[in-house]
Amino acid sequence: MPGENIYDWSTTAANNDTADALINWREGMARAAVNDSARSLMAAVAKNRDLVSGSITTGGTVNAQTFVSGYNFASIPTIPAGIRVVLKIGAGLTNTGATSLNMDNLGAIPIKSETGNDLVASMLVGGGYAEFRYDGTNWVLLGFSGTLPATTINGDLTVNGNETVSGTLGVTGKVTASGGLAVTGNETVSGTVTAAGLTSTGDATIAGNEFIRGALRLENAAGGTPPSGYFGAFNLTARGDGLQYGIVMRLMLDNGYDMVFTNSVDTVIGGIYNNSGSTTSFIETSDGDLKTDIEDLPAPGSIIDRLRPIKFKWRKHPEEGERSGFIAQDVYPLVPQAVVPANEGIPWMMDHSKLVPILVAELKSLRARVAELEAR
Repeated sequence: MPGENIYDWSTTAANNDTADALINWREGMARAAVNDSARSLMAAVAKNRDLVSGSITTGGTVNAQTFVSGYNFASIPTIPAGIRVVLKIGAGLTNTGATSLNMDNLGAIPIKSETGNDLVASMLVGGGYAEFRYDGTNWVLLGFSGTLPATTINGDLTVNGNETVSGTLGVTGKVTASGGLAVTGNETVSGTVTAAGLTSTGDATIAGNEFIRGALRLENAAGGTPPSGYFGAFNLTARGDGLQYGIVMRLMLDNGYDMVFTNSVDTVIGGIYNNSGSTTSFIETSDGDLKTDIEDLPAPGSIIDRLRPIKFKWRKHPEEGERSGFIAQDVYPLVPQAVVPANEGIPWMMDHSKLVPILVAELKSLRARVAELEAR
């Protein structure tokens, strides 16, 4: 190999007497040769410094880039397997697709992602830096933090930071992301997904568990901001495109909770329950062990008299015809626990089930009075 090349050096000190053509460390060497060998040693270290520090800038074209290593590898037939280089991508050389790298005019060698795929547009950015490793066949782009192409990983995927996959992501193991993971295509994971945030604009199929510490946003192909304009910890946007339903939940066992709601300290406060695989119940906590100061509800005749049942049409959808119900603002002074006032742009809401105890109490009062009258 050419001299002043650390790739010629041995990790066994005794073998380095003549390992490098320009560095002479033979036993009994002439004193006059010491300064030349020391200077060549410094030059070899400096060459390696430049090769791994981003001091070398690529040339060529956007998808066929070149660089000069400083080692003169052109004098040998092959590139050392395992060599790593950090290069500054030349100005205006942001790649637009599959890209090759030619070192010292040894020939164009394909650049692959760490998952073995060809590069896609903008994985190399002009003026930016990139690290490569030669694996004996291809240059491999290391530590990439931009947009990945369609990717299949046979094993586990760990992302330290944010990552975007511009195509389909398939992982046969588990996915762990300390930052956000965004997938613009379909996502299929056979293991567990743990992420600080997950955005999937295609289909997301998770065979294992899914733990999202931040926001989870799933969209159909339409993408974009949810029509409501509201973003929460879980955002699901489904706007047609052949989809018949917004959310489909399948419970693998009958007689169980489809969904459970908890408060900030993980106490269960309600849920959606599957009854023998035939019906669904929307339920909330009503355990007597959780209640205190329990008394019979007095006859609420005055409340019943003041409640105003109405018929109406929705302003934005009059074509749906007449509906029946209440006005939340009218009910609030009478049964405040049945109403949630408007807040942060969300209109007044009402839980009609909260009226049931009042209606039952009034019905019992009426039955008692009827029984009393019948007894006379």
